Amino acid sequence: MPSGGQNFIDLTGQPFGCGVVRERTENRKDGSAQWIVDCKCGNPYLATTSNLRGGHANCCGRKCPFYENTGRFKDVHGKARTKLYASYNQAYNRCYNPKHKDYRNYGARGITMFPSWIPHKNYPKMELDRIDNDKGYVPGNLRWATHSQQQLNRRGSRITRP
Repeated sequence: MPSGGQNFIDLTGQPFGCGVVRERTENRKDGSAQWIVDCKCGNPYLATTSNLRGGHANCCGRKCPFYENTGRFKDVHGKARTKLYASYNQAYNRCYNPKHKDYRNYGARGITMFPSWIPHKNYPKMELDRIDNDKGYVPGNLRWATHSQQQLNRRGSRITRP
């Protein structure tokens, strides 16, 4: 095992993302310290100290069932990169995340989501929309709408006729 310099930090046994550092191995050609990490799925992988500590090597790869996408959620259901999931996730965050830019127009006004409602079909080119903007994301107040339809269903929208 390579010896560490004056600033050496032993990462052996420390968890990073969905892996635990097993041991240090040979340095990379650029001199970066490299570690063998055991992923939860059983696959070992190599990672540098800077990638581990910076959160850039938190799993053995995108095909791993424990892959963490930017540390915010685990893509174990295979839907996290779909437009449908993004729409659902945005709606949820507008209602429950005070740091979301639109929280003041949703969660702060008491707009909530029906807890057990989870999208299960992929509607291409459609977005999640509330029929009545003063009510929450609950059964009976949800529909799938095109972007154009959704833009007309906003507070302050005015339809002008020639």
